[in-house]
Amino acid sequence: MSTVPVGDQGIPVEVMLRQAGLRRRRGELVALQLQAQQRNWERIFDTIVRVDGPLAKDIAEITGLGGSTVTGVLQRMEEKNLITREPVASDGSKRVGRSARVRVVAGRHYLAGVEIRRDGLTGLIVDLRGEPVGEPRELALAPVRGPMDVDLLVDGVRDLVDELTLSLRALRDDAQAPLLGLGVELGGHIDGRSGEVVCSPDLQWGEHWAIPRVPLRRLLRAATRLHTVVDNDANALGTAQRWFGAARNEDSFLMVLVTRDGVGACEFRDGQPHRGATGKAGELGHVVAVPGGEPCRCGNRGCVEAVATMSAIVKAADAKDLAEARTRAADRDAGARKAFVDAGTALGRGLASMITCIDPAKIIFTGDAVTASESDAQRLVLYSDDYHEAMLRAVDEYTVFSGPPPGSFLLIQDREHWNGPRGAATMVIRDVIAGAVDVGATAER
Repeated sequence: MSTVPVGDQGIPVEVMLRQAGLRRRRGELVALQLQAQQRNWERIFDTIVRVDGPLAKDIAEITGLGGSTVTGVLQRMEEKNLITREPVASDGSKRVGRSARVRVVAGRHYLAGVEIRRDGLTGLIVDLRGEPVGEPRELALAPVRGPMDVDLLVDGVRDLVDELTLSLRALRDDAQAPLLGLGVELGGHIDGRSGEVVCSPDLQWGEHWAIPRVPLRRLLRAATRLHTVVDNDANALGTAQRWFGAARNEDSFLMVLVTRDGVGACEFRDGQPHRGATGKAGELGHVVAVPGGEPCRCGNRGCVEAVATMSAIVKAADAKDLAEARTRAADRDAGARKAFVDAGTALGRGLASMITCIDPAKIIFTGDAVTASESDAQRLVLYSDDYHEAMLRAVDEYTVFSGPPPGSFLLIQDREHWNGPRGAATMVIRDVIAGAVDVGATAER
């Protein structure tokens, strides 16, 4: 472990200069003025996306930016066809100015989002408002034993993007220009800065399987010739909910994704996903909840993912599938009920540790585990009433000082299963606003 020498007068200047040079060579240093400009654009666009038709003065007040700054950014956004202003004054006359309501454009610019799973891909085209264009497309992947073949996966994503592009051009007359970009999300430890997959238990990529750091963004960009973003699935879902969904009015929240076999999470701070130093912040699924417990796909034992998901419930209940386990638990079968209670308690323990550390204002759950309660079809729970209540009890018991306040938990059921690809595409919208994508580019793919 390296340390930086610190004397009574602080860190030696030559040490800081050497570190700055290293960051510059890595491309991590951006001019402060450019950073501030990009952040202003993001804050303004973030406000336009989340607020219903704000005026320029509203945007200035919400963001705390000066009126001239907001006006200048809006003008440049309008020139790039990112926003539109509705120049309707209170007297009904047409007038462009501070009275114009600002909205994100509904057409002209489109993005592709792809969700990667071991059994297949789901793709979707969205516009800059995050609205889906056409129906999601599925591409099944052939079952494989061991690690997923990297080239096979890249070819699959490319084919799916080609199919999505053809369907888009059949639907929209304004979609003749190339897509602005491609967003890809998958479970695991993703380095969002480099777009490398450090570890994905689902795909069996990582040092544990002798396939370390797959440069997925670089490979997909070469295959599709599109600006590409690769990120963790919970990060992508959280970004979509922050801009277009249940977290529109939340700056600090925790997104928790519970799927059939995995658990992921992403913390949002001041409206931005917190990735940590290497991109693995929020790996709730690999917090050890039961030391020495069931083996996990990551190579450890007793992780939340290994003891709190569907496979763990079915195994503990000695059932053929989750439906049978739920039916037996509803019939008061002691073994089935215990399986749900133990799994829910494990998730609650891991979640309590995360809540204690980050203290989020709201916890939003989504994923395949979100379902209707057995006792009240209008209420959503995780897996079952027994599981959900056990999870809540464990959170209250193990969170330091006190559990989350009432109303902190929100469950979202994604019946169409397109929020994953939508979230992936939303990550590209962030790059568009930050200036990393040339909106005026017209080069043919």
